[in-house]
Amino acid sequence: MPDTSWLWQDWVPNGYVTLLGGVPGVGKSGIALGLAKVYLCDERWPDETAVMNGPPERRRVLWLETEDSHGILRDRAQRWGVPATSILCWGADGYDRPQLDAEGMADTLVEAVRENGIGLVILDTLAGAHYQEENSANIKKVVQVLSTVASRCNIAVLALHHLRKAREGEGEVVSLDRLRGSSAIAAQARVVLAASPELTQDGMVRLCVLKSNMVDDKPAPVCSVLTETGPVWTVAAGDGPLASEVRRRRALVWAAAVAWLKETLPPGTTMTVPELKQRWAAASLGGDTYLKAVRTALGVVWWRDKNDFFVRMPLEGEVTAPTSGEPEEEEGGGRG
Repeated sequence: MPDTSWLWQDWVPNGYVTLLGGVPGVGKSGIALGLAKVYLCDERWPDETAVMNGPPERRRVLWLETEDSHGILRDRAQRWGVPATSILCWGADGYDRPQLDAEGMADTLVEAVRENGIGLVILDTLAGAHYQEENSANIKKVVQVLSTVASRCNIAVLALHHLRKAREGEGEVVSLDRLRGSSAIAAQARVVLAASPELTQDGMVRLCVLKSNMVDDKPAPVCSVLTETGPVWTVAAGDGPLASEVRRRRALVWAAAVAWLKETLPPGTTMTVPELKQRWAAASLGGDTYLKAVRTALGVVWWRDKNDFFVRMPLEGEVTAPTSGEPEEEEGGGRG
């Protein structure tokens, strides 16, 4: 059996499926695009290791978008300096939604990967790529399509997946049990990564290896903060110049986010939660979790009127609770 080759050493293997789990809005899509940027632009991986997969001019990524956010993807890629021709989206016009449970889909994907010189496939997200019940045995066959593509082409496949809602007492802890749907989903992946808010640092997301069938010792977690030019990374433990730079940039991002919310939602203005989230996504200042942190810091008031949730800035002298739950609309929605 040949030795394992890696897209990202000890994190993302070639020839297998890697699952990236996280709650909606934590920033999974941004992390995935950030990793694609490292690969395509010959930058350093978050742990400062080098990309080893051939010359940069021959690297390409196939992005399988299932949440109809092609515009956000293309806008981010452009602002982050990712070459437009390096990321291919599915379909003749690049706007199709792939269906992994369609007849012959594995062969179709393998052909597309080989014809276009793809070195990394990103599926965003697994939930929208099939018509099966996530808790059924059939979901195993869906993930096996990705495994087939990875093994036959010897490339990395990164599949983004949501977590179920936390049960009472679970808090923010991410575990394999939190992955939504059948346990067969995680079982088919050789590596499972988890993205979760770094609770001690506003706006920072922690990335760790939950499961690995490839290495005995899991690598140390890394953290990222989203900026206008892409994620900035640092190791989760210790300090140093990179960590200091992350803190500096995080402060700038936080200031920009606060200024944006004050300008978008001035005193006397009300707005629906979906509209606010849509504008926030267009501004590309972070995921929904980050928006929630900014709203909480500014004491933004929310309420429900019939079927809609609304938000407004607090009135002068009005005292609001630091947090009193979140609108139900936000619990199930949001994009990473």
